[in-house]
Amino acid sequence: MRRVSFATAISLLALVLVPTAASARPDGGPKASSGLDGKTKVELCHVNGEGVAKLVSIAPTAVDAHEGHGDGVPGGAVAGMDGYEFDETCTLVQADPGGVPAGCYDNNSGVFDLMFSGEASVVGNVVFVGSTDGTCSGEPGMVRTLVEADDAAGAGDICIALGSAVPSVINLNGAGFDGFAVTAWVCGGSPV
Repeated sequence: MRRVSFATAISLLALVLVPTAASARPDGGPKASSGLDGKTKVELCHVNGEGVAKLVSIAPTAVDAHEGHGDGVPGGAVAGMDGYEFDETCTLVQADPGGVPAGCYDNNSGVFDLMFSGEASVVGNVVFVGSTDGTCSGEPGMVRTLVEADDAAGAGDICIALGSAVPSVINLNGAGFDGFAVTAWVCGGSPV
């Protein structure tokens, strides 16, 4: 039987007991952690050739390459699959559409109504309508896309990713549409 020195035993015990430090990024990017070797790693949902995702820790310099072929952040959107996201364990789940139900919304300034399909970040999910009474009985007008983001910059990035020509956005709550959260934005620019 091979003997292990006291110092080696303590070192091995430290490997098991010392937690890794981790912190979530405020921008929703990959969670960074510092391993026992002191090198920074980030968590990503890596999708293999069969479409199965698993949580991996990679060097920060490898994030762009991984995201470029469909890997994503735990809690983030799944590339090429509108309406789906990875949960914290990298399981594919349907994204929360934000709780704004489908329906007709009246602009309290009396300019026009807005018909929303009920699913955010789907191109063409909003139609501005010529009626002004909350019935959406008027002639259909501009077709746009509603996205959800914490701020205008984030909404603009989503709009560009969905095909909008420009990153201009309008906050629906700020534009007088009651019933929408402050995180609801409509992409400007055509075609969405």
